[in-house]
Amino acid sequence: MRMQPEDPMRARATENGPADGWRGARIGAVNRDRVRRAAARIPAEVDIGEPGTPVVTAVFLVATVAVTLWEFSKYGTSPDAVDLARAGGSSLGAIATGSWWKLLTANLLHGNVMHVVLNAAFLVIVGRLVEHLAGRTVVLATVLWSAVLTSVVSILVSGTTVAIGASGVLFGLMGCAVALDPRGRTAVGVTVRPLLILNAIYTFIAPGVSIGGHLGGFVAGVLVGAVCWRRRRSEETPAGSPRRAVAAALVVAAIPVVAVLALGPRVLPDEARSARGRIVAPLLTHHLDGAQFTGGLTLRDLSCEPTDDPAAYACRFDRDGAPVDGRITIDPTDDQPRVQASGPASNGPA
Repeated sequence: MRMQPEDPMRARATENGPADGWRGARIGAVNRDRVRRAAARIPAEVDIGEPGTPVVTAVFLVATVAVTLWEFSKYGTSPDAVDLARAGGSSLGAIATGSWWKLLTANLLHGNVMHVVLNAAFLVIVGRLVEHLAGRTVVLATVLWSAVLTSVVSILVSGTTVAIGASGVLFGLMGCAVALDPRGRTAVGVTVRPLLILNAIYTFIAPGVSIGGHLGGFVAGVLVGAVCWRRRRSEETPAGSPRRAVAAALVVAAIPVVAVLALGPRVLPDEARSARGRIVAPLLTHHLDGAQFTGGLTLRDLSCEPTDDPAAYACRFDRDGAPVDGRITIDPTDDQPRVQASGPASNGPA
């Protein structure tokens, strides 16, 4: 009878020696990997970071709930797109009409009760963990830049669709957590990873979710966390430590951006204000090409150019196989486009 040769690697896999064969080797490898990961993991009690109340998270959460309650009291608990735009939702129309403050307030509004409850719950979990580990300055920088990029990227991706919700800032906090602990060695990384996966899946399968807004917030959070975190570890800081000076610089850099959005285009030089139309026109062309309006009018082969009025654009589109000159104006009450067809297209540019 031929005896099975002894394999030292298999013999060390389990206590049963070579008789376990490859299955024993696999089990042993898994056990050794589990021991190695457990040895590398940082105990939960050392990643508390700054003790005390997570002030930045609490302030943002209170502001979100307060503004949403005002919104519900004025427009009901299920407002439509027009109501959300009037309340402060962001869209491309807000850029055209100069209501830039809506890029900030959109992060505080919500579409219904469940929307605000879920966002508030996730904010409490994620914001508290990140702020305890990274500190208030890092979280403040994350909230500010996430709020801005959430609205900007949402407009670039969704155009005239009104976007609202604190989930962009939530994705920013989750992105910051991933940058702080990419290997999941602390309580922050272990907790945030499954929440991020769950929210990412929901983003792509649920209708009406702003993919651009979530992506913009996440990217902002990752960038802030990456530049504001020092990965050099010590006995005092086994999870790393925040670069508070860098975080403070990001907060200071966000102040003029937030101020311009809050005050609107009137604080900019004439050249910058005139550039607004050149930015909005191609975005209108991209997002409204193929759109159908009241009365059965469908904009095909749309091409828009800015006029002296940043809320009005000279356009040309195809109607019933013939090119037509028209005009698209942005209604300042709801930031939505209105189309007027003036007649057959001229030989010159629209």
